[in-house]
Amino acid sequence: MKHFDYVICAAGTLEIIAAVELDDASHQQTAAMKSDKVKNHAAESAGLPLIRIRAAKFYKVDEIKATLTEHGIFTSSQQKNTEMEMV
Repeated sequence: MKHFDYVICAAGTLEIIAAVELDDASHQQTAAMKSDKVKNHAAESAGLPLIRIRAAKFYKVDEIKATLTEHGIFTSSQQKNTEMEMV
């Protein structure tokens, strides 16, 4: 069974607005690459942005916000009043 590591939902409606995959070194293995291909296709077919982030022990909030902003998920107005939650 395939799944995304996280989905980002609109707080008011819980509409799914993006999926997040945390990629570690195992994603270079053949089986993981095949699984990633399936997830890429599923997200694309659903019109869902799939954001890939390198897996780490710790994350900097500003870097995550920047990544989300680059993908059009997190805007400057939301930075002042964050209304999204990772579920």
